[in-house]
Amino acid sequence: MTAEDKIYGMFGLMQRAGKLVSGQDAVRASLESGKAKVVVVTKDISSNTLDKILKSASDSAKNAPAAMYRFGDSEVLGDRIGKRARTCVAVEDEGFATGLAQMLDGYNEEDEA
Repeated sequence: MTAEDKIYGMFGLMQRAGKLVSGQDAVRASLESGKAKVVVVTKDISSNTLDKILKSASDSAKNAPAAMYRFGDSEVLGDRIGKRARTCVAVEDEGFATGLAQMLDGYNEEDEA
């Protein structure tokens, strides 16, 4: 199992545990409420959507800054969490957020090739 598969698997686990929110509106709301601990946007996110997420992150950073990562593909992410394509997700649980951040910090695309 590759590191990428493990990360996608973690997204599925967080979804089943109810600790993951997905989709632009839900992620922005999570950021604005200060609940988001880690936000992940996919590599194929549109620049317009990314700008909206970054604005919400910037506006909420005064209260509870969330770590931001860019990872994966929207079709695969959506499939792994049992939904249609998703370009952004937010983790609202501190434990899951820490685990995911460690996995993403250690992930190197070149190692997967």
